[in-house]
Amino acid sequence: MMKSNNVARHGDNSTSESDKLFDNLIWLTTNEVAIYLRRLTKDGKPSTGAIRNLIYRGKLRARKFCGKLYFKRSEIDRLIETSELIGGI
Repeated sequence: MMKSNNVARHGDNSTSESDKLFDNLIWLTTNEVAIYLRRLTKDGKPSTGAIRNLIYRGKLRARKFCGKLYFKRSEIDRLIETSELIGGI
């Protein structure tokens, strides 16, 4: 099975590939964004509701294609980098 540079395959649980999963992706799905931002439910599953809440509040921008939401990884990285610093040195 061949992988594309900008599309993730679901169900691939390889630990060596999971470390590199986000390095080659340009577009992320709602589940992938939840994992990337470490937004998990109490049972450890990705919290898509938390991501949709961020969209509703205007914190994240999503694009809809074929009924699914997609997020640009560079925009998520920029959001984190420009967010308010709390505490620290």
